[in-house]
Amino acid sequence: MTKELCHELGAIRERCSVVRWASVVTQLRLAGEVSVRNGESLLRAEFRALDTAIRWRDDVTRFFSESRLWSDVTAVRGSVDRYSVQIRSRGVDLARGTGLLDRLTHPISSLPTRLLTAGPVGAAGVWRGALLASGDLGKLAGRIRLGVVCPSTATAMALVGTARDLGALATSQETIRMHRVVVRDPDSVNSLLLGVGAFRTAEKLSHYEATSWVRVAARQNLTALNARRVAEASDRATPRAHWALETLGKQVPDNLYEAGALRMKHPSLPLSELSRLATPPLTKDALAGRLRRLIQLAEKQHREFKN
Repeated sequence: MTKELCHELGAIRERCSVVRWASVVTQLRLAGEVSVRNGESLLRAEFRALDTAIRWRDDVTRFFSESRLWSDVTAVRGSVDRYSVQIRSRGVDLARGTGLLDRLTHPISSLPTRLLTAGPVGAAGVWRGALLASGDLGKLAGRIRLGVVCPSTATAMALVGTARDLGALATSQETIRMHRVVVRDPDSVNSLLLGVGAFRTAEKLSHYEATSWVRVAARQNLTALNARRVAEASDRATPRAHWALETLGKQVPDNLYEAGALRMKHPSLPLSELSRLATPPLTKDALAGRLRRLIQLAEKQHREFKN
């Protein structure tokens, strides 16, 4: 399904410059990097398909037609399905023009603000680029799931926000190894695919959902309920941990401070994975107990201060 989706998106001849530019920048953010070295701008990205790599190079060349660019597309050594694109230019105009560097030519952690505030038009380009760069469309436990691997939490949250502009509900997932944005709801998947112009893929998936809905309805409801409970628990625990640490200040015990700091640093991680990041690693129940004691201690101090 992923190859079919990328092929359909790659065949679109988009006339809107905002959509094209959002797609180009998002692909660079998710699949590569931009830097300034020895007075030269360097854009580098890796793609899963040769036609995607060539088209991205051509799009960058068109947007910077006034600059003198050097580019090449090569197969990644040791891989039959990865293609590397490098584009160089003298000076910093090319690098800064992407919007992925700040004034000091340091990389930003998310996507350019002007893309995130461009509404549905910018969101269509952002998600089209995200799917081409690192999207994955497939079936898991009998249901359709759309996912995108992201280089940072900030980028993942940017995709979650732009998905809302397209009428889709996306969630951010953080594991020890990667950041990921996932769209599970069939209506949201359909809205997102229609928003980026993948009409054939959306129609095919709608037919699949219609024929398989009855068979997997109960399992979907249970999965969604469990995911919602985990998300709601994390949403409640993170601000309370922050409040507890602020209330206790320097009086918080070291072990409780570590538990609260971990919860704040990784707000979307479930306790089972968050507990492995502790030093030394803890069980899920042990970490939950420390968070509970941290909040109880803060509440006790708060009551005493009021009295």
